[in-house]
Amino acid sequence: MPAPTFDEFCGDFRQFRAMVGKVLETTKDGPLKQKLVEATAAMDERFQAALTVYPQAQRDLETRKNAVIQKLKGQQAEFAAMKEEFAAAAAKPKVPKGGLVPPAPAPLDPQLGPKLREELLARFGKPPAAEANPALREVWEDWDWESWDKN
Repeated sequence: MPAPTFDEFCGDFRQFRAMVGKVLETTKDGPLKQKLVEATAAMDERFQAALTVYPQAQRDLETRKNAVIQKLKGQQAEFAAMKEEFAAAAAKPKVPKGGLVPPAPAPLDPQLGPKLREELLARFGKPPAAEANPALREVWEDWDWESWDKN
């Protein structure tokens, strides 16, 4: 059985209130009737509050629902675009495991070190032993690897 609508609830409450009103008319004055009058007054106040609060709450919920629907539509569009992007990426040729194949290393000349040494000596020159400052001469002698192990 589905839940009643707000209008059905209001109709049911009004019928109940009419029955309570008839009971109040036929009941003798006393403490029980006084309690029933207080209870019906409280129910009437709550019912009036519900008549004003419920429609506003319903509008707020409808607004939130529309916002959620709009957000959902945006996310569905984004998801569809991502699926297309994924399908396009899956259709591309596969890259070998480990990524791209690196190019073969260039062959290294084992004589590069000695060639560099000779080039530096030729460009900047080894100071002659007679002219050289003793401290500078020691540095050059330390750097002169050909005679280094001979000492």
